[in-house]
Formats: sequence, structure tokens, C-alpha cells
Amino acid sequence: MELSFRTTVRLRRGREMPIFGLGTWLSEGGGTCREAVVAAINHGYVLIDTAAMYQNEADVGAALRDCGPRAEAVYVVSKLQPQDHGREATLAAIDRTLGLLGVSSLDLWLMHTPSGGRVVETWQAMIEARDAGKCASVGVSNFGPAQLEALAAAGCEVPEVNQFELHCWNQQKDAVEYCRRNGIVVMSYCPLARCKLFGQTALAKLADGAGKTEAQMCIRWSMQRGFVTIPKSSNAERIRLNAPFDFVLSDEQMAEMDGLDQSFCASNAVKAMLKPWEEVM
Repeated sequence: MELSFRTTVRLRRGREMPIFGLGTWLSEGGGTCREAVVAAINHGYVLIDTAAMYQNEADVGAALRDCGPRAEAVYVVSKLQPQDHGREATLAAIDRTLGLLGVSSLDLWLMHTPSGGRVVETWQAMIEARDAGKCASVGVSNFGPAQLEALAAAGCEVPEVNQFELHCWNQQKDAVEYCRRNGIVVMSYCPLARCKLFGQTALAKLADGAGKTEAQMCIRWSMQRGFVTIPKSSNAERIRLNAPFDFVLSDEQMAEMDGLDQSFCASNAVKAMLKPWEEVM
């Protein structure tokens, strides 16, 4: 499977989204995040993922300005924080995000978690913002199949994207299958499981045999499975190394990595996928 920075997946409403980009969670302000985003764009990255909760949207915006015309092709994703759920707060939040980023419209805006409650009202407001031209596409993050099913049953438009923790040690097969059946693009955060299992599983030997790092193997596996993949780093050299476009995993290597699944959760945020609909609707 040939992949590059420019490889895209098609969203339900017809727009193209890059399959690979930079995550910025825990890339703090004060220059760290700004420098990381500039390094990524300089290396060829064309998707940057941020969030109001990360408190670094202003730094991402500054980096985009630093990069000048090169930033025009960058696909920008941000997320609505749970304390901004509800129609009025949601509509105010998108304006705040656009101001901090210094852009007139987002490429993709996600509801960060169902945990903020008032999900139906909030989702309808996000669609309202999209239809007003403030974002091109809307989706969700940390939503499980039962929550997505309930959202659809409430008469709501189905999200175009669902971003959740997904890696070879937690393959979320039920959520992936539900999304694919319903035309929802899967976006993988924590594709390295925050490096918590490096050196502890059969991946270490597999990576050594391939002459690649475990991080490169994880990212390549995720993209070859068709997931939009956003490894986070604030180190320029790791940002360069985390773009694994110079090799392809064989069917046998993919199968070996498929066998690593152990439902390991690196993030507490993923637990929101299991919340009862009655608690979040």
C-alpha cells in the first residue's frame, strides 16, 4: 500500500482528509507546541490536530502564520471542550477557536467527548456552525457504538469522523466495525499507546527484524488499516521519524501486529465511550 503525506480518505459529504498528521495533546504553550507544528509542516505534514482543552490553539495559529503560504494546504482539526456543551456555548466556542487559530474556518471540528452532556443539543449546534461556514466538517471523539447509535436514533445526522484511542494493543474492533458500516471515518489518537508498552511485547522483536522503531511500526500499521493517524511529539527529530512512508508492512507483519491486541488503554479519555446514553444525552 503506497502512502504519503498527501494520501487522503474521503469523508461522507465528499471532502478529502489527510490520513496522517501531528497530534498536539500535552504540547504546551510558550513555544513548545508552536515549534513542533512548524517542524511538522516543514517536514511535509499537512494535518494538525489540536483542541480547546489542550490550551494551545493560539500556538498552533502562530505556527501556521510562521509557515506562511505552506500553511495554506494544512488541514486543521480542533475540538469542542465538554464545558462548552449546549447551543449558545457551542456557538461561542467555535468563534473563540477560530480567533485563537487565526483562521476563518476549521477543516474539521469534533465534539471532544460525550461526557459534557447535552450531546444532542450540542451536536445540532455544531452542525449549525458547519452550515454557517465556520467549519467544513463535524465529527466526534471518544464515542462508542451505543452512543453513536443513540445519536442516530434521536434523528441526528451521523458524524463524519470519530476519533478515539486506537493502536495495535487496543484495536477497538467493535467501534471500528460500527464506524465503517455507517460511513464514519476512524481517526486514531494515542497510536503509540503513549509508548507504555514499547519493549514489552512481540512488537519489539518484529520492529528489530524490520529495521524500524516500534513507533514507526505502530503508525504504519494504523495507516495501512485505513485509520487517520496522529502521533504526538514535540521533538523535531521524532516528528521526522514518525512519518513512516519509506516502507510497507507485509501481510505477515500486519497479521503479527493484529495478534498483539490486548485491550490496553493508555488514556483515561477513552472510558467515555462506555458511558450510558442516559447520562450524556
